[in-house]
Amino acid sequence: WMAISTVHPVSSCALDLLTLFAHVVSNDCNLVIQSLPTDGSSEANVMNHRMRQTMLQQLVKFLEFDSTYVRLSCLDALGHIIQPILLTTNYSSSSSSTVAATAFVHNDHLVQNDSVTSYCTLVVQLFATFFDESISNGDADEKRREEQLRMARDATWQKLVNIIPAFMSSSSSLIQNQLDTAVITLLLRYINMTRPNVGGSDDDSKMSRSSISSYPQHVPSSQETPDRTHPRSSNHPHSSFACGNRSIYLSSGSVSDSLFSSQCAAANALALLCNELDVICAEKPPNHASGTHLFVTAIQLFLHSPCSGICESACLLYSALLRTRTCPSKNGAMQWENKEEHHGLLKCRDMFMNLLVEKPECITIEAHTEWESIQNDVEFVRLCYEGLTASLHNVISLPDMENDPFTGYTLFWKEILKTKGYAWEEVSAPATISSMRLSSSIAGGLISSPRLPSKLTPLIRSLMTSLKNEASEPRTLLTSRHIATLVHLLSYDIPETNLATNNKRVRDKVLDNVCKIACISIDTECCQSSETSPSRKCAKNVIEILITELDDDTTLEQLPPIWNRLAPLRGSNPASHGDEELETSLCLLGIVTESLKKRENPDRVMCHIVESILMSSVLVACASPSVRMRHLASSIVSNICQVGHAQAIKTLLPLLLQNMTNIEDDACRLGACQLLKSIVDATGIAICPFVPSLLPVTMSMLIDPAPECAKIAASLFSSLVRVAPLVCESDISVQGRHSNSNVADRVINHLIHGKP
Repeated sequence: WMAISTVHPVSSCALDLLTLFAHVVSNDCNLVIQSLPTDGSSEANVMNHRMRQTMLQQLVKFLEFDSTYVRLSCLDALGHIIQPILLTTNYSSSSSSTVAATAFVHNDHLVQNDSVTSYCTLVVQLFATFFDESISNGDADEKRREEQLRMARDATWQKLVNIIPAFMSSSSSLIQNQLDTAVITLLLRYINMTRPNVGGSDDDSKMSRSSISSYPQHVPSSQETPDRTHPRSSNHPHSSFACGNRSIYLSSGSVSDSLFSSQCAAANALALLCNELDVICAEKPPNHASGTHLFVTAIQLFLHSPCSGICESACLLYSALLRTRTCPSKNGAMQWENKEEHHGLLKCRDMFMNLLVEKPECITIEAHTEWESIQNDVEFVRLCYEGLTASLHNVISLPDMENDPFTGYTLFWKEILKTKGYAWEEVSAPATISSMRLSSSIAGGLISSPRLPSKLTPLIRSLMTSLKNEASEPRTLLTSRHIATLVHLLSYDIPETNLATNNKRVRDKVLDNVCKIACISIDTECCQSSETSPSRKCAKNVIEILITELDDDTTLEQLPPIWNRLAPLRGSNPASHGDEELETSLCLLGIVTESLKKRENPDRVMCHIVESILMSSVLVACASPSVRMRHLASSIVSNICQVGHAQAIKTLLPLLLQNMTNIEDDACRLGACQLLKSIVDATGIAICPFVPSLLPVTMSMLIDPAPECAKIAASLFSSLVRVAPLVCESDISVQGRHSNSNVADRVINHLIHGKP
């Protein structure tokens, strides 16, 4: 411990020391805790407690190291030690007691206060890592470690959030105020999109303390002018864990991809925190603000911000809260886990619908010619920040406040703009990237609720506009998820949706448009650019999500737009259909088969495809005059064999061998050879049971008159002989019964098992 407490960030031994410490903690946390000195006296107990806090603070410093390995070991150690350090002296890693039932270290109020302060500091510091761009960067070799780092960070955050009930159960108003202020700090960090200056300079701390101490006790109403002379009530003191901002600014909706991904992860983290707050607040007095009430108020305030970036943050947070509060019903649709507790979330839903139909005011403001001046106006930004903070504190101090806080906040910043001479009401706001992204996020918030609005046109229009025009990869992934969720919700008759019986027709229309974009015709000259277009990738992601999440007892027929487009491949003569129609079917089937590889249980859907589509795909792969369609069909059949293995190969083998031995058609033999080569490469050792049937034909084609066929046959022979020793004798005897040549059987036995 002495070595760790003095190690420097550039020390070469930092990783070794931290890894060793993480192993010791994970093996026996009591060993670490009990090694700290104590003689049983109250003074020694306090000293012991202070040493724990020092240990915790030193570990947190490792999160600032540049090395991914060091931060990963640090998170591993924190995940094991934060609960015993903060809560109890006789904690054991094998203890079965719940966190909620764990008491504080001592009854000493000073120790309790220090524990809460350390906890709140750690929460703020760990939350800052969600916006650590160094996690999102790095070359290809570091992607795996970065994913491990995200997983470790999320696991540590979960453990940290899980112990909040132990602190919230305290009756101390000081402790409660520290926790409340920490939550508000996290909400403000979430919308600032800047990494807090943990352990910053004295000037930063003074700025932060003076800002919070000067917040108005309430946001001015329409009859009042902005006035910041009212001091903050002493009930909400600024604690040391609420770190100062180096910069407070209004971000636009066009943030970088890494920051958007960070904010999505941060929204999920806040949703977990809100859940824990609700569990404890249910046991508090009726006038105590619950976690949901505080977060819903924050969402309403953010939605009425003059900045589209903050408004979009509200949408992401709302979606994250809803995902943690819904569960599948008996018919597969989503429903509330506890409907009575979500009145505030339902109230937010109406606000989202209004913003979707009527353009948000932040979009109009950002269309102002002087928006850059507004955005950089230090006084305006500071007053908006202080107004938000004051409104959030009022939710806690005045939970029974009758007026909606966002109404006063909106009038507050509007009055400031008018005072500064910014006339924005008459501005015409054209469609921009920010407005498109905000509309898509608002629609995503509505879709996350089990109760869809009665008017779906504005919602669908926003999502489809994003699908066709969005170029940001993390945003296209989110849009894909929203559209897939919408299709899923429209697939069920949900009484609470108040939708007419045509909800499935709406679903089919949406999915039909998605299929059109995913299967857009590709010209040879621009094949690469079309394949990688963001809209096509987004549409393919929608289909992939739908196929991956299909119920185990359903088939593709439950998705008519997809099933109907596969009609050319469901018949016995695919060549009777036009080239464009057939190519569309192949493109869509290729997306479907790629998605099946990601399903945990693809058997039912795969059997359906093998029975109805596989043979036509083999015909196209072997006999189509189009090189592109042969390539598409070959890739499809390989995917099917990779997932379906024995069933698929056994079904297609007779037709494949027939085409390989078609002496009259060189092109057909070439297509069959290419298809078999693709299947062998995709299935690996799964081809072993069929090697006895394939080797004779492949050997005979080594002297094929078509040079290309002979070349592929040589490669096939090499691959088949390589896996031949793995073939069981039972496979040979079974295959031998279907062979008319005993000589061929003996040759196969000789090649495979070395028999005479």
